[in-house]
Formats: sequence, C-alpha cells, structure tokens
Amino acid sequence: MKSIRTYITNILMLQTPTKTPDINSVTWTLFLEWIIYAVASSKVTWFKSVSGTRIWSVFLSASFVLGVIVPFLLHKRVPAGAFACLLSAMSGYVIYLYVREQISRAQAWTFIAVNIAVTTVIAYVNYELLGDSATNPLQPGALPATLSLLGGYALFYAIYKLRERRFPNFFLWTGKISYSLYLTHAIAIVLTQGIWNSGKDSFIRAALIVTLQFAGSFLLGWIGYQYVEKPAREIGKRFIARQFNREDPKPIPDTAA
Repeated sequence: MKSIRTYITNILMLQTPTKTPDINSVTWTLFLEWIIYAVASSKVTWFKSVSGTRIWSVFLSASFVLGVIVPFLLHKRVPAGAFACLLSAMSGYVIYLYVREQISRAQAWTFIAVNIAVTTVIAYVNYELLGDSATNPLQPGALPATLSLLGGYALFYAIYKLRERRFPNFFLWTGKISYSLYLTHAIAIVLTQGIWNSGKDSFIRAALIVTLQFAGSFLLGWIGYQYVEKPAREIGKRFIARQFNREDPKPIPDTAA
C-alpha cells in the first residue's frame, strides 16, 4: 500500500521534482502538465504580445535541440515520450490558433506536420540510435512509438470532424470530466492493485476488479471535475478577463456541452 504522501504528491503532479515514487508506471507523465501550464500561463500574462507563431517556433526549436542535438553530443538518450507529449500539446495550441483565426488552415496543417516530423526524429534518435531495449524491455521502438502517435492524432481528428454530431449523453459527460479522469484514474487502478495481486485468478474476480477500477476512475474523475477543475476554470476566466481588461472576445465553443 502506498503512503498518503505518495498519493498526494502524485495528485499534485509533483513526484518528479520531489523524487517521490510514481504510483504506477505511467504517472511520470503528470509532471509534464505543469510544464504545459507554465507555458500557457506565460503566454496569457508575460508574453501576451508575442505572436502564437513565434511561441510555436521557439518551442519547436528548443525541442529539436534538446531532443536531437543534445543527445547526439552527449551520447545519452532523453525521454522521447515526454517530448511526444509536449509536442502533442503544442499541436493543440496550433489548433487553438487556427480556431481563433490567428493562423490559416494551411499554416495549421504545416505546423502540425512539422510537430509530428520532429517527434518522429526524436523517437528515432533516442529509441533506435541511443536506446537500450535489451535492459529495458518496455522501451518501444521508433516505429511503434510513431504509429501510436499517429493513431492519437487520427483519433483526435476523427472526433474533431464529428464535433457537430449528436453523441449520447454519457459520452458528452465523459468528455467533460475527461481531463480529471485522466489525472485521477491511476489512483483507482492502484487502490485495487492489492485485490488484483491476492487470491486465485478467475474470470469473475478479474471482471469484478475491472468493474471497480472503471467505477472508481469515473467517480474520482467526477469529483475532480466538480470540485477542482470547474472552480479553477472560473478563477482562470476571471484572471484572464482582468489581464485583458475585457471579456474574451472569441470564446471557444464547448463541443462537449
């Protein structure tokens, strides 16, 4: 059983700087959220006069230097998965710029294609040239990593194209709590891990545990959305309104509503 401190640190996404163990093998990605928050917050506060295109250019250049050139020079791999997450977030920023009519459709497609290309190069350098799959069997190759990345982009694009369609209410509700669900689902999985590791394996037992994991994940996701995410978004909206001294002129439609 993990300590309370471990759970709290993971929920706050601070396990990386505090050197606290991850509650499972994928929660290391949560600290990347703070980097994304810092970049986004800096954009609307200190760098609100800087164009979105320049922000993208600087971020992309830094990713290429840190993800390709530095590993080559030091002969030491860097976490390519982290760069994939951050560059995917930057693709989301590109879509935001397009929706806000700050860049053209052609520019948006070009920027996203470049993001994917740089992510692929980073994966090749760090997984194929500098990786060590012999000592780390969970390390993917460049091709599986790239296919996984493209699959994520394809799924997002499909949902984006279908955004005007009417979806069942459960899917709409899941979309609303999806971010909190992403942040908290690992906790539900870990809490049921002890049940998973004890007792004899059987189909009924496995089905029960999976059901508990799903139910617990959705419950924690709803709590996070209702009592953390919604209040935080309202605070953010008021903060941005004060920064610009006016209401946001072009709010992005809530496609999940």
